[in-house]
Amino acid sequence: MFAIIPLITGVALGLTAPRRTAVIAQIVFYMLAAAALIATAPQHDASRAGGVALALGLLPLAALSLGAGLLLRARRQGAKIADAT
Repeated sequence: MFAIIPLITGVALGLTAPRRTAVIAQIVFYMLAAAALIATAPQHDASRAGGVALALGLLPLAALSLGAGLLLRARRQGAKIADAT
């Protein structure tokens, strides 16, 4: 369940927060989700190495979600500028 947090917050932060703040917050959310995945892996009949593998798989997805939010914001702002002219 914690794995979805960086995915949702990445898009939300990309749309609303300044770029530097969004990147730092996304790193924090990813680290929290990775720690939760690794710590709770044995409770789900997996090893900690399995949790690490899931956390490493989550890394590019978290980065892509932040990138998608930033791209959507740039396109939205570009459309507002084009409409004003």
